[in-house]
Amino acid sequence: MPGNARTNSGSDIAEALVRGDFGPVNRLFADAGSPPPYIQWSPDLRMVGSSLVSRFAYACRPMCREDGLLQSRDFSLRTFGAMRDWLMHVRRLPGETAFTYLHYGNGIAQHYGKDMTGATTQDFPSHVSDFFLAIYLAACAREETVLTVHQPPLQMFVSTWRRAVIPVRGTDGAVEELLVLNTPENALQPGLEILPVPVLIVDDASRVRYANKPARIAFDQGGYGPWDRTVFDYAGLDLMFDETPEDALRHGMPSMTRCLHLQHQRLSSFNATISPIQHFEQAFYVVLLTPVDG
Repeated sequence: MPGNARTNSGSDIAEALVRGDFGPVNRLFADAGSPPPYIQWSPDLRMVGSSLVSRFAYACRPMCREDGLLQSRDFSLRTFGAMRDWLMHVRRLPGETAFTYLHYGNGIAQHYGKDMTGATTQDFPSHVSDFFLAIYLAACAREETVLTVHQPPLQMFVSTWRRAVIPVRGTDGAVEELLVLNTPENALQPGLEILPVPVLIVDDASRVRYANKPARIAFDQGGYGPWDRTVFDYAGLDLMFDETPEDALRHGMPSMTRCLHLQHQRLSSFNATISPIQHFEQAFYVVLLTPVDG
């Protein structure tokens, strides 16, 4: 069965990671057409260059013992406050190889497009399922903190996911669960956020994959995702695309059109400037919107 094959592959990769062999996990990503992940065992999470990771490390310190592992009797998600939006709590249930997501932060779910609470590592599609399983198994076996950075499948408008994984030791001494800080990064997002007008990133199926802050305020009451709605469902825009983003990339010329906007049973209009962009190997539309006066 395909599911069993994936489980075996993840387990084999985990055994190699325990030995310090990165070859199998690098081949897993190469076979999927992705660059190899970055994996660092026993990092000092206070020094990885991310303020959120550093805050996570300091928040965990009072709950960790000398071995650097969290202790289940001292561990509570409530301690992390708003940081919980970027946390995952996973546990391997008795008799199972896969890990179940006991908590899947809202911020992560909004970027991924789905809340995976109650799901398992095997419920993710593609090669990342094996990768998640392998990292979690190896971290439990080594009883060691690990930092990973990987490129997600191309359907997501996220450059990389950065994960800080800390094992949790149970009251019986066993390590069967982990706390994971999982943060998305995209080099384009900071530039989009400072633009004063609404901007949408749209894929070839007319689904909004990202919206900058002015767009989130104008169209979605300031909410952040989920990023799987059509342009009309997300923004109420009657916007049509004359060519695919791949075709637009070939000539590289932006196009301009006017579209209707429906909100609260009121009609208005926006001028839309549509430009193509390539994010890794996938093409997207960048839609810059300015309201039509009157």
